[in-house]
Amino acid sequence: MDGVDTLKILERKNAIIRDKFYIISSDFSTPYVISHFPPFGSNTGYVGENQVGNSKLTSLLLSKEPEILFHGHSEIQKISKLYKTEVVSVGSFLLGQYVILDINKRVF
Repeated sequence: MDGVDTLKILERKNAIIRDKFYIISSDFSTPYVISHFPPFGSNTGYVGENQVGNSKLTSLLLSKEPEILFHGHSEIQKISKLYKTEVVSVGSFLLGQYVILDINKRVF
C-alpha cells in the first residue's frame, strides 16, 4: 500500500516480503497478508484515540478474502474479524508487542 518510490527502494535492497516468504504476501497473492495500514472498519487500528483504516485495503480484503491480514500502523494489539478475514494488529514494537504465526498449527 506504499508509494512507488518505497517499492523501488525495497526492490533495490531485496527487501520485498513476497520474495522472502512464500506463505505471506503484501499483494494479496497468499492466504496470509501483511500491510502497513489496517483495513477500514476492522476496529483494530488506533493512533491515540483515533481509529484509522484504509478503505482501498478493505475493498481488496473483500474481493480477495485472505485468511489472515496482519497490519501495523496501530498503537494497540487487537484481533478482529472483517468479512471472512481475521484481522490482526501486531501492535507497537516500541511497547514490545509483536505477533508470531505458527503456520502448522494455524495459530498466532
